[in-house]
Amino acid sequence: MTDNQDLQLERHKAVGPCMTRPPYRDGRLKKAVKCFTIADESAYLIILGVPTLKLEHQLAARILKTCQLKHLRRLENYPAADAFTETFLVHVESINGARKIKRQLDDKSFFGAPIRVVYAPEFETIDETRIKFHNFRQHARHVFAKYS
Repeated sequence: MTDNQDLQLERHKAVGPCMTRPPYRDGRLKKAVKCFTIADESAYLIILGVPTLKLEHQLAARILKTCQLKHLRRLENYPAADAFTETFLVHVESINGARKIKRQLDDKSFFGAPIRVVYAPEFETIDETRIKFHNFRQHARHVFAKYS
């Protein structure tokens, strides 16, 4: 996607908690249940709800504790929830790093505001998507060979 096409997609909207889980699977806190396919996961992340206090360096430092950061930029045209928050696009080295960041930062407090982290595969190039699928196929072959 180009810079002027930054827009909120349906999959970036927050999902409420799952109310139909069986009691034996239900924890103390109600959680949202969302499945991700290989195509949905990405090394690109959108971080929503960052307070407008010029926290780019603090956000980058928080991400660098987890994995290597390729680039971080503010999304100007992304529809914000309110005037006091910003949205950032983050590109990390690997999908595993993106998974860790999503797990660590999603729905956590960052300078007093809860932030959301969503995958953004729409920013991937075709070559990056090919490499992602190729790596998954290799990993799947390795795992299946181990058990057969």
